[in-house]
Amino acid sequence: MLDNSVLAGETIRHGAYVCLRLADAADARAIGAIAIPALAETLGLRNEFAPGAGPPSESIAFLRRRDATPGAIADDGLEHADAVVHVAAPTSRPVSDFCAEAARLLGSLVRLRILGGVVRPRTYTGAAMNNFAYAHAVVQQPGTVMPHGFLIPMRKTAEWWKKDWMERHTYFLPRYDDAGRMTSEGHALASAAGIPCLLYGPGVIRGSAEEDDACVLVSEMVTVTRVLALTALDVCQRAPAELAIASRRR
Repeated sequence: MLDNSVLAGETIRHGAYVCLRLADAADARAIGAIAIPALAETLGLRNEFAPGAGPPSESIAFLRRRDATPGAIADDGLEHADAVVHVAAPTSRPVSDFCAEAARLLGSLVRLRILGGVVRPRTYTGAAMNNFAYAHAVVQQPGTVMPHGFLIPMRKTAEWWKKDWMERHTYFLPRYDDAGRMTSEGHALASAAGIPCLLYGPGVIRGSAEEDDACVLVSEMVTVTRVLALTALDVCQRAPAELAIASRRR
């Protein structure tokens, strides 16, 4: 019998992205004077940008928006945010206290959009897949090493949840036909070793079967240019030892 139940898993971390957009006629200098850093210190939140032995248990990060690209689901509060504050902790209390007090302190100076959530252990994979796809993942680094952040909210569609759990699992693994030929690589192979680079560029809009036309959006070209320029600047400021790629264990 097929069902959609999942294994119970405890919550590992609580977190929130507090998106701030300046209210009309609000003075940015007035916001800078508000004691948000003091609030973070009171709650025991350590800045993620600062170097350390690893990601802090109770943390806060201050992000300034450089650019945003709208997705399939409109979210003006996130897309037009001037800044985003990320808070995380093993328990919910520091996160909820920060969100509530920050909203009180900021008052009418900003429009807030809060994206909250929790982290739980993976319940959809086995040990072999974990070692293949996740065990060697790059973990969070201090801001001096990784100064840029990308916030990509995702929401499963109703069509996705209509699929039973077995069908949903097939999207993560390669699929083969009766002759043993791979018909779909699946998402998991994106973690395979030996990939020399990732192709990055603007998306191409292709014509239909009756057309041979293709184009790219100027806005995407601008975004790609900015990302590549910032990446080049970051790479040129690093020592060669920092750019060395460690060999992966097979």
